Amino acid sequence: MQNQPTFLLIHGAFANSFSFAPFQAELALHGHRSAAVDLLGLPGHGFEATYPAAYQAPPDLAALAAEPGGIKGVTLADNVARVIEVLERAKRTGPTLLVSHSRGGVTATAVANARPDLIDWLVYVAAWCPVELDVNDYYTRSRRWRTSTPWPSPARWSATRPNSACCAPTSAPPTRRRSPRSSGRLPPT
Repeated sequence: MQNQPTFLLIHGAFANSFSFAPFQAELALHGHRSAAVDLLGLPGHGFEATYPAAYQAPPDLAALAAEPGGIKGVTLADNVARVIEVLERAKRTGPTLLVSHSRGGVTATAVANARPDLIDWLVYVAAWCPVELDVNDYYTRSRRWRTSTPWPSPARWSATRPNSACCAPTSAPPTRRRSPRSSGRLPPT
């Protein structure tokens, strides 16, 4: 168990660290350390979530409407600082594996750009993976995603992938086999 990596998990938009609970249970069963970080700063989500008194029963709708949201003013830099703080603590115990999901990929990329020395592996699971623009520009682009400047084309991505040759089509198309017990007809596709 010496030098086992610590999995640091970053959730995406509209989620919190609880999203990773089943995955963390499986990691623990296999002897791996993990920590899931709640983004969005304080008061934030997850263990640090707070609710205004106006939200409690009986609700005060006028006060609730006037209350600013708990994440008002939280920036990408706040989230990056939070993840770096956890990574610095995790790095003391050995290698770190930073796993991001969904919009957490933007935070993970910004963390990797700011402190690459803290990350041994960087994993994107169905996550934003900014490669062409500055991380902050992706937020701007997502608000006005139909612009005159197109996103990089998939053809360009496959041309730059190191293992693109392994994915090249073979000379013969795949054939469908019939089962020896079948009536000779193939099921509809």
